[in-house]
Amino acid sequence: MVIYRDSYGYPFFVIKLKGPSIQKELLKLLNYWSRLINKGIFNGDVEKIFLSTTLYKGALMMSVPTKNDFIDAIKQLKTESRTLGLKYIEILSADLHRKLGYYPGPNHRMASCCDAMYDSMDVHNGDLVVMKPPKGRGAKLKIRYYL
Repeated sequence: MVIYRDSYGYPFFVIKLKGPSIQKELLKLLNYWSRLINKGIFNGDVEKIFLSTTLYKGALMMSVPTKNDFIDAIKQLKTESRTLGLKYIEILSADLHRKLGYYPGPNHRMASCCDAMYDSMDVHNGDLVVMKPPKGRGAKLKIRYYL
């Protein structure tokens, strides 16, 4: 199991399976998440995380996120940032998608991720596009959301 952190510090993971070790790897993952919860680092729904995992080419990955999943994640990031007293948060589409899973990969949903980011903007509040890919949707879309 390999644990990574995105630019916001959120953990994401890839589990590479060798032979019949799926139960052992799942137990490692459960142990890891329970330690995060006990330390107060992560307060997500562990059961949901496990129910949403899938096997792809020898790696466990989270289920393919929908546009609504991205919108919910953006709302959560905004709420957490507001709680910390920040004035704004900048979200990079690649980091957001990585946080929810399936990126990078053949089943990515970058277009849905970017659409969710655009739809979550409040131009009356001053939200602005900091960086935009040539076609408008891609891994380098960065939006500043004022809180």
